[in-house]
Amino acid sequence: MRRLPTSRPTVQNIERIAPQDFPGAIALPFLSTGATDSASLRLHKVQAYGLDPFPLTEGDDARMHGDDERILSRAFAKVSRSCIM
Repeated sequence: MRRLPTSRPTVQNIERIAPQDFPGAIALPFLSTGATDSASLRLHKVQAYGLDPFPLTEGDDARMHGDDERILSRAFAKVSRSCIM
């Protein structure tokens, strides 16, 4: 698997904006063990990055893609406001 560069404007914008909406937050690259739609895009030389914009607890992370997957409504509302503004 080819490593995607983190020096792209998209990544730099996330690093710049994240602390504005989430004080003290830092943007970090991470390897997800789950499947991604980005894989098919990358086959066609499209650089695609995943983004997990919701503040999650350890419990949220453990339930991800399970029968009881959920996030706090206030986490959803915060990200929704950030994306609209």
